[in-house]
Amino acid sequence: SKVVSVTFLAKKSTDALPNKQTINVATVTGAQDDKGNTLPNKQDQAPVRITNPAIGIVKTTTSPANGIVNLNGEVVFTVRVTNLGDTTLVKIPVQDIYEANIIQYVRTSISAPSVNVSGNNGTLNWADITTDLGDLAPGASVQWTVTFRLISLQETSNVVSTGTSTDE
Repeated sequence: SKVVSVTFLAKKSTDALPNKQTINVATVTGAQDDKGNTLPNKQDQAPVRITNPAIGIVKTTTSPANGIVNLNGEVVFTVRVTNLGDTTLVKIPVQDIYEANIIQYVRTSISAPSVNVSGNNGTLNWADITTDLGDLAPGASVQWTVTFRLISLQETSNVVSTGTSTDE
């Protein structure tokens, strides 16, 4: 026997269908043996659920409310992740990128991330925020805070993003 793998690009979730799935059918026709005999056609099928995972992330300045920080003062950001898809997310990696020559990581309200500083570039990496905050059901949100200290009087940007999330 020989196994053939075929990959398809799903265009739509099957969650609106009965049983939230469709039937994928594979058919073999025109197969011949080494003597030239044509074999009978064969068919098999398997149910498939196609989901539409989606995620949103927003980072806002929580404190100080006006966003103006004095040298050596702390700035607190709230990070909010929302499941915009139709399936529960069970693994959500998050990365926070900051200018390490301007702000310094102090603490977070969930488990500490891995911290990487290379020159002026700083990165906070949470391998999976669901470890602290739980799986994220469709439509649900979670949030936590991250605190930095201003170490240089310069304007800065602070960016947060999600990595590849895993659904159920």
